[in-house]
Amino acid sequence: RLNGKVVPTGKYLLITHEGGYAGAVAGDVTWPASYALAYTNNSITIYNASGVVVDQVVWTDIPKDKSYGRSSPDVGAGFGVMDTPSPKNSQ
Repeated sequence: RLNGKVVPTGKYLLITHEGGYAGAVAGDVTWPASYALAYTNNSITIYNASGVVVDQVVWTDIPKDKSYGRSSPDVGAGFGVMDTPSPKNSQ
């Protein structure tokens, strides 16, 4: 689902869950309800066109009905649980 997806520099990638997201900002990728993006012990790795890792997020626990995101588009900014999410996408 994420293969070939391009995220412009300084933008975000918003992954939403099919049937579980009703936000005003459109998702860049919709995760099918039949797939489980685990709330515990999982990761997402982003590669550039040459196959080099450019970013990665790893989590041990995301509370149900919360979001997990980066506070800034800066690759050096950390990720964390967001009680009041402010979703952003690649647009």
